[in-house]
Amino acid sequence: MLKILKSKDIYHQIDLDSKSGKIKRLFFATPRMIEYYNLYGDINLIDSTYRINHYNIPLIIYAGVDYAGRNIIFAVALVNDETEETHEWCFYQYFNLFKTLPKLIITDQDLALSAVLDKKYKEITHFLCQWHIEQNLKKHFSFLIHMNFTEVYKKILTLPFIREKEAFEENILRFFKVYRTRNIVGLRHICRRYMP
Repeated sequence: MLKILKSKDIYHQIDLDSKSGKIKRLFFATPRMIEYYNLYGDINLIDSTYRINHYNIPLIIYAGVDYAGRNIIFAVALVNDETEETHEWCFYQYFNLFKTLPKLIITDQDLALSAVLDKKYKEITHFLCQWHIEQNLKKHFSFLIHMNFTEVYKKILTLPFIREKEAFEENILRFFKVYRTRNIVGLRHICRRYMP
C-alpha cells in the first residue's frame, strides 16, 4: 500500500511504533480528495468502520457531501486503535493538510473522538449523527420488546426526531425519571451533542 501511495504521489503520513517498527497509523488523501475538501469542506462527517477490512483494523473516513448530495471522501486513516491519542494524531494530519477548519463536524458516539473535539477544536460545532443515535437506541433498548414494553421502546426511538430543544429536553427528563436508566451519562452525552 505504501508503494502505491508513494508512486501515485498521494499525500500520506505514517506513525510507526517505536519498538516494533510497525505502522500504528496511516493517514492519506488523494489529490481528488483534497480538491473535494477545498470545495465542500464546511461540513465534515467522520465515521469509522471497525475491523471489517483486509487488515482487520479501524478505518476512519473523513467525508462530506457535494452540491448534488453525493457522499465524497476527504481523507482516510487506518489506525491500530481509536483512542484520544490516535484521534489527536489524525486531526493534526487532517488540519495540517487542509489548513482551514470545517464549520461543523458530525460523528457517531465515539467518546474519544468527542473528547478531542471538545479539548482541541472548540471553535468547530460538533453534532452527533441521528442515524447512529437511532441504531444505538435500537441496539441497547430492544430488550424492552421482549419484556412487553413495546410502547416504551417506540417512545425511545422517537427521541432523535424531536426538533425543538425544549420538547427534546422535556422528553429526556421524563425518560430519566420514569425509566430510571442506568446509562444516564451516555444519554446526557447524546443530549448535549444532538441538541446543543
